[in-house]
Amino acid sequence: MALIRNLLFPPQVLLLDEVTTGLDEASKGIVHQLIDSVKKDGVTIVQVTHDAQELEEAGRIIHIVEGRVEE
Repeated sequence: MALIRNLLFPPQVLLLDEVTTGLDEASKGIVHQLIDSVKKDGVTIVQVTHDAQELEEAGRIIHIVEGRVEE
């Protein structure tokens, strides 16, 4: 519901934490379409994920290893 609310009232920055964890492939596709839609509106997206495939279209990736930032 939070993702849908943000589509109706887009923020400047959208924080997503493991947003597709536990979803089937079809549902993941829907979430990715929603994220792409928000991105096209100029919203900055900060996404936390353990799935490297989720980051294919990221403009910038920052890895955190043992509490330290690695770019």
